[in-house]
Amino acid sequence: MYEGFISKTAGAMNTDYLDPGEMKRIAEDINRILYLRATLNEIVQKD
Repeated sequence: MYEGFISKTAGAMNTDYLDPGEMKRIAEDINRILYLRATLNEIVQKD
């Protein structure tokens, strides 16, 4: 999720855009796999 109501509802202080490349770097830093998901949560792409 990049921004919007869901983030704010979850308690985020702001909902600014986060670049996908930065998301990938963060995921790699903590040894996690980043997945691109569609609206119904199915996996579209695995990085």
